Amino acid sequence: MRVRHILISAFLIALIPSFVGAQSPIGYIGLYSNDMHDSWCVTGVGFYQATMWVWCIPGMNGMVCAEFNISYPANVIRGALNYNPLIPPLIVPNPNGHSLCLIECYWDWIWMFNETIFVTTPDRTLIEIIPHGDVGVYQFANCEDGFPVEPCIKLTNLYINYESGETECSATGVESSSWGAIKSLFR
Repeated sequence: MRVRHILISAFLIALIPSFVGAQSPIGYIGLYSNDMHDSWCVTGVGFYQATMWVWCIPGMNGMVCAEFNISYPANVIRGALNYNPLIPPLIVPNPNGHSLCLIECYWDWIWMFNETIFVTTPDRTLIEIIPHGDVGVYQFANCEDGFPVEPCIKLTNLYINYESGETECSATGVESSSWGAIKSLFR
């Protein structure tokens, strides 16, 4: 009986690193319709208001900065932008994209900003993360010495006028990767 307990204990101890230390080698960035980062579709009737959130999940080296841009379709009017309070105030916004740094390193989900949007037509469109205009990519600065930059993966677009249950609204991510889907199960 004692041997069985030892074997079970050894098995459980062996599993701990796979759950506790499970961190993707590369980070993800995505657009969401809520502060829980679990919905990426908005829909309404006529002219309506929604909120878009930019969420990041760092890779195994953490994240302190993110560089990216966002492409908006013609049926979306941009409204108020609200930065995470952990991002120092920007002196002059860059028209070529966002270069945002946090006041410290993060290793878990972190939102960069949310923005009020106004949808003007029932057309199905999307808002998406695109490369920063100055650097030509979307990327994170990680938490290693010198804060080196590394690529990140676009996880979700924000789908406009798509209904819950449609393919675009029911599968996590836009890149071929199962890691994002797995992480979303354990939030």
